[in-house]
Amino acid sequence: MRYLLPALLFATFAFLPLAANAELSGQADLSYQKTTSSSGGREISSKTFNQGYTLGFSKYLTPVISLSGDVRLSVIDADGVKRDSMYPMLTLNFNPPRLYDMTFSYTRTETAPTGADPITTANMNAGFFLPASKWPSLSMTMNRSSTDDYLDVHKVSTVFTSTNLITGYSKE
Repeated sequence: MRYLLPALLFATFAFLPLAANAELSGQADLSYQKTTSSSGGREISSKTFNQGYTLGFSKYLTPVISLSGDVRLSVIDADGVKRDSMYPMLTLNFNPPRLYDMTFSYTRTETAPTGADPITTANMNAGFFLPASKWPSLSMTMNRSSTDDYLDVHKVSTVFTSTNLITGYSKE
């Protein structure tokens, strides 16, 4: 939790200038679950308290370019073990009328499990889409995901990249 409050404040104030004159949204989700089971006369119970908070915005920069973003905070307490995560996200969309669509998004998750090293997961997605009209449809997407810890010599360090090209045609 020690990393989350400064990161949440930074992300909120970083998004604030972008959110001027934008649609703002907020959401809070809370759930509590207690499960009790017995087997052979032995009773086992578990408790989970989930908290999720989201603050977001959406804004058209021009008639064909929009920008949206949000900051999500998740706190999960399962049987006294807390796990905190923060998910800032920013998406830029370019949608010219009836020609093609482009999108770009970046998300970064900071997870700070109790008693373990903090972990950062980042995802970057880009896409180009040509809808089917007189020509075949075309979809190109690229995704890059990485997971790293904060240690000088990483225990966790992975990178995954995928690229897709899809085409199709249908006569209307």
